[in-house]
Amino acid sequence: MLMSEEFECIKDADANPEGFGSEHQTQVGWGSKDTQFHGAAGKDASQTPVFATPTPISVHDTEETRISWRGDGQYFAVSTVDTKEEESFRVVRIWTREGVHTATNEPIPGLEDALYWKPSGNLITTTAYSNNMHKVLFMERNGLCHGEFPLTLKEPNTAVSNVQWN
Repeated sequence: MLMSEEFECIKDADANPEGFGSEHQTQVGWGSKDTQFHGAAGKDASQTPVFATPTPISVHDTEETRISWRGDGQYFAVSTVDTKEEESFRVVRIWTREGVHTATNEPIPGLEDALYWKPSGNLITTTAYSNNMHKVLFMERNGLCHGEFPLTLKEPNTAVSNVQWN
């Protein structure tokens, strides 16, 4: 439920909607997955839908729901744990302040619950833990990854509890 500052209901909607969102990606023919290099995944990777395979959550995930607003208040991101066919996975969904679901992140192995929207509004920051390594990830408002960098944490069972921009 999305409420105004006077606690009036703006929109009451499912917090875990199916599908990508209202600004789903459209295939225009050029740069399609069929013509891209897929590395070790091979040519079969072009046949798998991008948003079809949920990936397991990190062992360090607290399974809490996190919300982060863009600096201008026009959009907010919600990071939740969903369950599909008895498999738990974390999803980041982008919403407008009117409560319209616009985008969902692409599957990210080991996605964690840390979430923060850069105040200038162009990147959403989160973390992931996979292959025994923590990474800080950057997502665009359309839910696609925009970059990442590894964290060199010395302790073996260290978890990232929060991310913020300065």
